[in-house]
Amino acid sequence: MVDNIALSIMKTRMLITLLLMSVFFVNSCKKEDDSVVYENTLEFIDDADHDSKSSNDGMIVLGNIQNDPYKFENMLQARNQLANERVGLITPTITATHKYMRIKPRNENDLDALKADTNLVLWDYPLHYEIVSLGSYYHDPSIADTLPTWQYFVVPNDYQLPVIHVRAELIYNLYFPEENSSDTFYDELEERAYQITGNILEGENMKADWWTPTAVIKAYDDIVGGYIPLQGVEVTARRFTKFKTGITDANGYCAVDGSFKNSVNYSIKWERGYWDIRNGVIGQAYYNGPYQKSQWVLNIARGGKSLMFATIHRAAHKFYYGSTLGVKRPILSVGKTKIAYLDRDASWGTGCCWGTWDLTGIVPNIFIAYPHESTRTEDVFSTTIHELGHQSHLITLGQSLYVDLDKEIHESWAAAIEWSLTNHHYNEELGRQYSHYAYQDWYPGNLPSGKTSCYTPIFIDLIDTYNQFIVDVRTPNDRVYKYNISTIQNSIIPVSRSLQSLYTVLDLHRPLGITRDDIRTLMIKYWDQDYARN
Repeated sequence: MVDNIALSIMKTRMLITLLLMSVFFVNSCKKEDDSVVYENTLEFIDDADHDSKSSNDGMIVLGNIQNDPYKFENMLQARNQLANERVGLITPTITATHKYMRIKPRNENDLDALKADTNLVLWDYPLHYEIVSLGSYYHDPSIADTLPTWQYFVVPNDYQLPVIHVRAELIYNLYFPEENSSDTFYDELEERAYQITGNILEGENMKADWWTPTAVIKAYDDIVGGYIPLQGVEVTARRFTKFKTGITDANGYCAVDGSFKNSVNYSIKWERGYWDIRNGVIGQAYYNGPYQKSQWVLNIARGGKSLMFATIHRAAHKFYYGSTLGVKRPILSVGKTKIAYLDRDASWGTGCCWGTWDLTGIVPNIFIAYPHESTRTEDVFSTTIHELGHQSHLITLGQSLYVDLDKEIHESWAAAIEWSLTNHHYNEELGRQYSHYAYQDWYPGNLPSGKTSCYTPIFIDLIDTYNQFIVDVRTPNDRVYKYNISTIQNSIIPVSRSLQSLYTVLDLHRPLGITRDDIRTLMIKYWDQDYARN
């Protein structure tokens, strides 16, 4: 009975949320025409298990429980055996150093509270199970797809977990011997624990020297026509419950922060301090790599969702850590930005920013929807920038002001951010000759239905030196330039609620050499307003 009541409350909250967000949804989705079917707004809320040709795209398949050599009881048994053999030698005593635990968040708010602790490394799948089939996500089959799955983690004994109203469960205590110690006892201890648990694989030598796993991560890009380094990727090297992490640099290279004796499982969790990328609505996106004792050289190619995750990561990393040309970074005050990748076409368009309007804690902040088989990487990159641009705008103004904007302001500013940052990325950062689509084929009535798109190049027109009117007299006569995106961000956007208020503030902030008539001429074509003629 309690479960039914809780389910009813959740459904009621979801319905209220969808009703409240319907206007926001209309104003904040990237689409190419006006044929959005709003009756189907729930159609995207399912899991990520869509058809894919990549072996890494499905859900991780777990096998049997493994006997972890780092489990304290196994280490203690190894220590006692060595003590009996080390006649005349003092054998150090050992006590548990870490705890291997799990916690089941009740909702996304609980998960956000856990992830707010940047020192806490969370796993969606258990570390003490064999992985028999690699995949890009995992969700415990016993937990509803609309709820977060179990989170597994390893912490020192004295670690203070974030306060959430769910108790963490201890799976077992751990002991991690010292690495690279001058005392050979710790190497012997680890080797004996591996022997006891039957985990020394054929060809492995526990007496080998310590080594530090490294990785070079790159991803294919269609504009470049080859592989480019991925900066800011969190790479993990793991052996049972012992793991070490590293963050890739501008060359895509990283070394993890610890050493191992033998092979490790490499993986990527598509997440950083300000965002996480979802495989569908709920599942955290991963790339599970090889088990080996050598550098991991990964070139993420076409053929699966992983290239989409990597490209979304590139765009997010630029917006949160790279050059934004003065545009405000879309950092949420609470929690991380959840970016859901949907591997398909969607009726509402290629991208959607839901902001922070969800009352249930279920709906991600941003959706990116493209079928991976037929999508070019620059489209995924630019759409991600566009939707993060919406979030930046929302954070800059606040919710109450943001919902009051004309949709032309919503979409045209996001379009300008998309155009500016995408061109900057490819031309300045990657050194390519590239001109991102600038929405400059816009004119009144330009949609197939004869309606007028709200995706205008008005803010782009303020920056660029291109006058589309020379090519097509149906388009705006753009004699305006000399504004820059930083000035627009700081002086124009905060007070632009509509095209009329935009016209007024543009006149107040005219750059030297731009006349009032230049601005008036530009604005006339945008909706042919009387105020622009007078």
